Amino acid sequence: MNNKGNTIAKAQISAQRVIITSFAVDLIDLVFNLTVAIFTGSVVMLAEALQGGADLLTSSLLWVGIHRSGRRANRKYRFGHGRELFFWVLMAGVAMFMLTATLSVLLGVERILHPAPIHNSWLTYIALLLGLSTNGYALSLSLRRMRGVHVGPNMWQRFRHSSMVETKATLVLDMLGSLSALIGLAAIGLYQITGNARFDGVGAVVIGVATAVLSVMLINGVKDLLVGRSATNDIESLIRKAVLEVDEVQEVLDLRTMYLGSERLLVNLEVHMKGGLETREIEKLIDKIKSRVKRRAPIVSHIQVELETPTIREP
Repeated sequence: MNNKGNTIAKAQISAQRVIITSFAVDLIDLVFNLTVAIFTGSVVMLAEALQGGADLLTSSLLWVGIHRSGRRANRKYRFGHGRELFFWVLMAGVAMFMLTATLSVLLGVERILHPAPIHNSWLTYIALLLGLSTNGYALSLSLRRMRGVHVGPNMWQRFRHSSMVETKATLVLDMLGSLSALIGLAAIGLYQITGNARFDGVGAVVIGVATAVLSVMLINGVKDLLVGRSATNDIESLIRKAVLEVDEVQEVLDLRTMYLGSERLLVNLEVHMKGGLETREIEKLIDKIKSRVKRRAPIVSHIQVELETPTIREP
């Protein structure tokens, strides 16, 4: 972390850039893979085209979510529309599961039961290598953006605990595109080596299963945010430390957090301050606490500070 190791770093790559890149890659995959699937008759390439089509739909939903979640707060939505992004990411995960996963498995099983030869197989290698390179580049952008926010010691923990659902979704899409291309290359290679056309169907089934697993991971992660997940222990500890750095604060009695959107955190604090303070002094101290917390944890968008007295337990 920068700022003496206390400030949560902001990602340098914008969500819009990641989503636009993923959208462009998905469009290329859809057009090219569908063309190759028609000329070769390969269900692996058809599964790749389906994956590109579902990913294109998913990227479009993410773009809608980004724009709608950025609308200003109003009387009906006091905290803004940030949580709407969670809904659109959920829809994206469901689309991935229902479209790509289901159809790929069904097409693969059909090809296993009724094998058919692949024509112009060299076209499949070109398409799959192109998909691997384009999805690999898009994946690198998602990984770089995910590394920009320190909510865990490793990438898996960051993926699990980060509230950047739009980046998590594109990371899943791009990882799936890269993985699907590798699976496709393996399936077509085995088909050419053995002459067994069933490997084409097996490749489509494996792509479908991989899609289902990754989409379930995405759905499970955004479900917690929709319900109202709080920040990680590390972030809450950082907030407590920032509050306690104010000399007049004696104790943080209660701290509650909830994500209001991607990298937008609601914080409710109950603090015990030293006695003898006047109203004007208390108001200045509350502003100081808010400023200190937001400087240390930039993801905090709303913060409420309440003054409380510790409960004295009777012996």
